[in-house]
Amino acid sequence: VCVFAYLDLDELADIVDRLAEHPFVPSVFSDGHVEGTVSVTEGQVLLITTPYDTGWSITVNGHAIDAQPVSGGALTAIPVQAGSNTIVMRFTPQGLVPGIALSLFCCAGITVVMVRRRHRTIVPTAAAQH
Repeated sequence: VCVFAYLDLDELADIVDRLAEHPFVPSVFSDGHVEGTVSVTEGQVLLITTPYDTGWSITVNGHAIDAQPVSGGALTAIPVQAGSNTIVMRFTPQGLVPGIALSLFCCAGITVVMVRRRHRTIVPTAAAQH
């Protein structure tokens, strides 16, 4: 079976030009935190190349929104309104808070066990000296 692909360079150039009309301009881009603005003429969807994940909390103009997965979750779509939109994205990995709580609980448990063992070995020795 022969498969041929054709890329219409004029169509590609047109798409790139349309996308460049309304760019997302990031003002903050750090690990797990992205902020920026985008201006559009009508209600649209901002498509970002960050994989969709439920750990992202996203606000548009101060209002929490639900992003949508695109292409099986390979991309993320963020609905925006006509005009200027301020977008804030923060990422918290799933299970982070329970993981921290469990780790602290285990550290506390190990500390209690170590103190009791140390106390047990010190008390008999002190009693034997009297």
